Amino acid sequence: MTFYTKKTISLFFIIFSITFCFAQKKIERPTNTIVQSFIKKLPNNLKNLNLKDLRESKDSLNIRVWRLTKILTINCNNSVSSKYIKVDPKNPTVQPTPLYTDLNAKILLDSLVKNRILELKDDNYRVRGPEAYVIIIEIATKNNYRVVSFCSPNKDRSEDNKSVLNIIDIIDKTIKKEEEKLDH
Repeated sequence: MTFYTKKTISLFFIIFSITFCFAQKKIERPTNTIVQSFIKKLPNNLKNLNLKDLRESKDSLNIRVWRLTKILTINCNNSVSSKYIKVDPKNPTVQPTPLYTDLNAKILLDSLVKNRILELKDDNYRVRGPEAYVIIIEIATKNNYRVVSFCSPNKDRSEDNKSVLNIIDIIDKTIKKEEEKLDH
C-alpha cells in the first residue's frame, strides 16, 4: 500500500466514525423497573397499536403520553399533528381506532410545553396497591430520546408531579371538548 492509500483509508474510517457518532440518537432512560418494563414491551405495543417508534423518528419533536387506557401522540415537523387513542386493557391486541387527530395540536402542544413537559425528570417514587397507576412520557427530537415515568403522581411530592397532573388535566379537557363537539 502506498502512503496515499493508507491516508485515504484512514481518512475514510475517521469520517465514517464521526458520521456514525453524530447520526446516533442520544437515548436517556432511567433504570427503574417501570421504565425497563415499558421499554421491553414497547416494540410489541407499537406494533399492536400501529404507532411509530419515537426512538427512530427524525421529526423535530415528538411527545407521547402513555396512560393505562389512553395514549396521546404529538408530532412536530413541518406542522403540528396529534393522535389520541383509547385502548381496551382487557384486550390490548385489538387495534384501537384513533378517536381524535389534530385536536388543536398546536394549542395543545403549547399548553404542554408551558407545563414543562420537555423538562420533566423521572419520578423515582413508587406506589403499590390497587390505586396505583403509571404515566409514561416519551420525548423525542431529531437527536435525543427520553423516557420519564410517574407512579401515582401527587402535586405535593414535587414540581414535576404537579406539572404531570396539570398536563393530564389539559389533555383530558381537550378530549372532553372534542367529545362535546361530536355530541352536538
